Amino acid sequence: VGSLLYEYYNDLYQVHLEKIAREQQLQEQNDQLLKNRAIALNETNNLIDDNEMRIDQASKYSYEKLISNTDPSIRDDVIHQINYTMTAFQEAQDAIKLIQESGESYEDAVDIYSENNPLSCETLEMILAGYSYDDIQEHMKT
Repeated sequence: VGSLLYEYYNDLYQVHLEKIAREQQLQEQNDQLLKNRAIALNETNNLIDDNEMRIDQASKYSYEKLISNTDPSIRDDVIHQINYTMTAFQEAQDAIKLIQESGESYEDAVDIYSENNPLSCETLEMILAGYSYDDIQEHMKT
């Protein structure tokens, strides 16, 4: 009876040790994955920062090409709309960056900016519907 109990408890102890070893191995793998994820995220952010195109640098060639190929009857509206969009985008980026500097995460900063978006839904719908720049400006004044 004594040897049977000894073997039984010895087997249980071996199973326990194997379980502890597996848990330790899984924990080490998890730690390594977290390290790799942090390194990858850092590298991604560095690449984004290094290659981030500012809106004022945005493809001058594409802009000129678009304008030169635009129908002259709508060219002025297209130019106004592109400039308006570029300005609005830059202002949004500046506002988001300012919110981030106050300690908010990027996602929270975008949410805060979106809640206080200076463009009404009506104005956005007008832009999407293709209203002229002058019509949109007139609407925004009211």
